Amino acid sequence: MAIIRLPGKKSSAWPWLLLVMLVLAHFIGLLTGVENMVGRAVQPVLRTLSSRNQSLTGWLNNWRERRACQTELSEVKNQNSRLTAQTISLASLVEENKELRQLLNFQKAREFKLVTANIVYRGQSGGLLAPSQTLIIDQGARQGIATDLAVIDQQGAIVGKIGQVKDNSAEVLLVTNKNCLLAAATASSSQTIGVVRGEMGLTIRLEMVAQNEPLQVGQDIVTSGLEPAVPPNLLIGRINQVNKENNALWQDAGLEPLTDANQLNFVSVIIP
Repeated sequence: MAIIRLPGKKSSAWPWLLLVMLVLAHFIGLLTGVENMVGRAVQPVLRTLSSRNQSLTGWLNNWRERRACQTELSEVKNQNSRLTAQTISLASLVEENKELRQLLNFQKAREFKLVTANIVYRGQSGGLLAPSQTLIIDQGARQGIATDLAVIDQQGAIVGKIGQVKDNSAEVLLVTNKNCLLAAATASSSQTIGVVRGEMGLTIRLEMVAQNEPLQVGQDIVTSGLEPAVPPNLLIGRINQVNKENNALWQDAGLEPLTDANQLNFVSVIIP
């Protein structure tokens, strides 16, 4: 039998010879039993590896699906947030347009010259016991604003009076401010019956009312018109308590303000 010689050193020829012999033995069937035995031996290992590979593949697929769901959920949440913000903004614009239309109707009905201003600051001069006694608006002397002018809301109810004035801004003393004084009368009478002043930023009172003046709970109190800068019949508040003592010179009454300055975004100043 011819001997196959492979190139290279003599000491390295035997691996090639062994490989050729194994290949020949495989093709003539001499290794079938050994191969079957080896196959049976490694089959559990292969099944285990296959099972683990399938488990790993399934875990990776589940992880990808969870990531995709989380990404989609995050996008949905962001869209909902944007839609919510747009809805709130739209509702705010609708409410603002409604208030502006009400102011326009009030101006037409009363033939007032109004300067409408945005509220840019709410002052608290007395801590928790006296919230929001002043406002700062973005209109001032250059727009015709002056001290003691009346400030109203969109319904025409008086919010307060102008305090300090700068070129492009002004301070509003709210009716609940003790420094805001208003000559007042009952809505059913043109007679001046007293003075309205604020109490610690919380409420308002009607003071210096003669004992013979009839006051009743539920009566509306308006401006009397005796102040040069404040027109008559601007609604101030409604009587919720009457204090009358025998032999006293004056009586007074607690009033419920009919406007909440904390809920306003803008106000109007009446220019005489």
